[in-house]
Order: sequence, then C-alpha cells, then structure tokens
Amino acid sequence: MADLNALHAEAEQHAKACRWLEAARAFARLAVGCQRVDHLEGARWAWDAAGEAWRRDDQPVPAARALRMAIALGGDDEIGGVARVKLAGVLGEIGEIRRAEAACRRVLQVASSRPIRGLALDTLISMLQATGRKEDARSALAELSSMNEGQLPVAAAFRQGQLHRLDGRLEEAEGSLAAVFERLRDQPGALAGCAAARGELAEVALLRGNHADAIALFGEASKGQRSSGRVSLGLRAQAGRIRAMVEAGIQPMPGLLDEGIALAQTRGMAVLEVDLRIARGMERCSSDAAGAAQDLDRAAGEADRLGLVIRAGRARLERATRLPAARELRLELLQRAREQLAGAAPWEARALLGTARAIADLEAELARQYAVTATARFATMGMEGDRQAAQALLVDLA
Repeated sequence: MADLNALHAEAEQHAKACRWLEAARAFARLAVGCQRVDHLEGARWAWDAAGEAWRRDDQPVPAARALRMAIALGGDDEIGGVARVKLAGVLGEIGEIRRAEAACRRVLQVASSRPIRGLALDTLISMLQATGRKEDARSALAELSSMNEGQLPVAAAFRQGQLHRLDGRLEEAEGSLAAVFERLRDQPGALAGCAAARGELAEVALLRGNHADAIALFGEASKGQRSSGRVSLGLRAQAGRIRAMVEAGIQPMPGLLDEGIALAQTRGMAVLEVDLRIARGMERCSSDAAGAAQDLDRAAGEADRLGLVIRAGRARLERATRLPAARELRLELLQRAREQLAGAAPWEARALLGTARAIADLEAELARQYAVTATARFATMGMEGDRQAAQALLVDLA
C-alpha cells in the first residue's frame, strides 16, 4: 500500500506541474497496482486520471484505452459517467464525432448528478456545433444554462459566445466571452480556460476586422495553452494567428505549422489537422499556389469525411477566393461553401460576396443583388471591412 501511495503522490505532482506524459504513466502504474490488490475503485479512478493526462498530452490512442479501462471496471455511476464524457472528448479529437455524441447522450440518459450532466452537455454542444447542428446545440445549451440559479455557468457562457459568433451576433459574442475571461482570470488552475476564451475573442475580433487585436489575442491564447501543457490547443491558436496575419496582409514566416501538421497526422488528431491545413493553405496562397490548393482541398475533403460542415465550407471559401481557378470550378466551390456555411452567418455572407465577384462580368444584375444582400448582412453583424468591400463591388457594378 505504501508503494501505491508513493505512486499516487508522484502522479499528482506531475499533473500539478502539467507534465502530462509523466503523469499519465504514473497514473497507469497506479491503476495496475490497484488491480493487483483488487482495489478496483482505486483502479477505476487511476485509469480515468491516466486517460485525462494522456488526452492533455495529445495522445488520443492511449487516452481512449485508459478511459475504456475505467469504464470497463464499473458501470454508469459518477466515475463511469465522467470517463465516458472524457472518452467522448477524445473521440471528437480524432474525428469520430458520431460516436462521441452517442457517448454524451448515453451519460445524459442515466446521469442525475448536475456536474456530470453539465460536463456531458458541454461536450455534446461542442460536437453539435462542429457538425453544424446549431438548433440541437441550442437545446442542449438551454439545459446547461439552467443549471445555476442566477449567474450563467461559465461553460454555458462560453458556448453561448460561440453560438452568437456563428449567428453573426458578434457584439453579443464578444460580451459573453469577455465575461468568461473575467470570471476565470483570477481562478487557480484556469490557465487553459482563459486561453480558450482569448482564442474565441480573437475569432470575433478577426471577423470584425480588428486584425491587430486578433493577432495579439491569438498569440496570448497560444502561449497560455502551451504553458498549461496543451500543445495541440496552442497549435490551433497559432493557426488562428496565422489566419489573422494573412487577413491583415502580413506574410507569416513559412513552415510554422509544418511540425504541427506532422504531429496531428502521427497522433491521429484529424480535426486539428483540418484546422492547421486551412491556416497553412491561406498562408501559402501568395507564394505557393499549388501547395495552398493541396492543403485547402485536403482540408475540405477530410472535413467532409468527418461531417465537419463548417470547416469544409471555410476551406472551400478560402480556396475559391484566394487562389486562381477556372470560373466553373470557382462557382462550384462557392456554391458548396454557401451550402455548408448556412449555419455560420459571417462566412456565409463572405461566400455570397465571393459569388457576386465571380459572376460580376456575366450576370451583373444578379451579382448586384448578391452584393446588396451581403452589404446589409455585414452591416448588421458589424463586419465593417467586409461591408466596405461589398460596397466597393456595388460601386463597380453601378
């Protein structure tokens, strides 16, 4: 028992220092040791902790294996419910979105504990948003939002901010996400949460054309995630920073995401690879058209396979508006992008404006109608840079 206590202390020490690989291995040794002395509850807890540590170390395969061990040693009680939700998060990272959703819904069918239901709902909402099912996400958010009396739970405020962004309600999105950051900034152990809020605020700033703010916020988000040991989340924020630089007309140093893409491929982190390829594709557009097309086409195809419709639409939008292409291909890409971005108002409006530009010399009246619609949408959403671009097209079409 003394050896087990020592292993427990070692694992906890590694976890507190965000040394996730060392923590995972120590928790796994603790789990095996507990099983040898038939301490099954201890083994379940340790396998769950090992799975979480491996997940934080961006190793989804051993993470899933450890979490399944925790689930196999018990049923649908509190430990089992938490392990299932964590497994859903791991499945989401490797792109098995439907299985992740099913795991969350199973927990919601049997769990009565508010914390576990909240964790399951938060994870479920992330899966529903990723697959473009906003109305289903809203239903789950309604339950999550009702869990605290008075103040909105932090997780609910964060997800609400994301939904506001998809709806094009950018001012409300900024308000929700800024409130999340303020509530987390002085809490111990909330470094990753603060970084996530900064990353979402950066996305809003980028849509509103505040490029300098977006670049700075993405940089802070990347630093915060890396400091908490979350390399993959740091890479995702770094990809956002590169996208912001490209939109600001700044050419990023080439090759910044190469190692990240290699890591995502090696670890089977399919969703991260899609995000990094979109950013690298945008970065390559001005210097390597063939490489950019390869990245963006691959991102779109992989997103299609995984059911990530908004990411697929964004990849096609960048491909159609940033790279040379025959008119037929450009219009095909834009049409598909508009369909896939129907649940993401800011990008749908950009796809509409892209279509107007593509047909301006052939169908001037239809192009004008599209540009008028896009102008009005951008104005409503507070996307001033995009509104000015749409207005300029209207002047050309007059």
